[in-house]
Amino acid sequence: MARLTSEGLSAASARKAYFALNELLQAAVADRRLSFNPAQEVPLPAKRYEEQRFLDAEEIARLMDAVPSRYSSLISVAVYGGLRFGELAGLRRNRVNLLRGRVTVAERLIEISGHVTLGPPKTRNGRRTVPLPRSVVTELEAHLTDYAANQSDSFVFTGPEGGPLRRGLFRTRVWLPAVKTAELEGLSR
Repeated sequence: MARLTSEGLSAASARKAYFALNELLQAAVADRRLSFNPAQEVPLPAKRYEEQRFLDAEEIARLMDAVPSRYSSLISVAVYGGLRFGELAGLRRNRVNLLRGRVTVAERLIEISGHVTLGPPKTRNGRRTVPLPRSVVTELEAHLTDYAANQSDSFVFTGPEGGPLRRGLFRTRVWLPAVKTAELEGLSR
């Protein structure tokens, strides 16, 4: 565990890796391929609980002004709808109901080793229909007209070239510069 965290992996990621390995080794013990589980006594790194940072209305406005117009609707849906990045990136046009002012979260975009795929929400409760304020719906409608392809299964939010929105590129090219421009502390994740 210490090696994983010393190489830059967060405590949460190291714990997830441990739990996956532990399950595998437990299965080997149950299958009598191993006589004991060598991972059983490995000390786990402590969970770090960081207090969440919530933006006030003025900070949201500064952030919205700082992001390129292509992503202002994404920020609005995230802030007022509570969608996570993968849910935003995986949101398809046919899951947006402008008339009722709702989006349905049914899948999320997952990027593993540079490959993008769609998967279900993290939990059963992750699949949900989310109401949005009228102002966000109006903004989303304009976004669909200006930036999203017209096919019903097209992604709502895409990269600059129209491809899937990738977390790492979005973070470095859009999020971090906008946070810096808006002078918002504690939003570097």
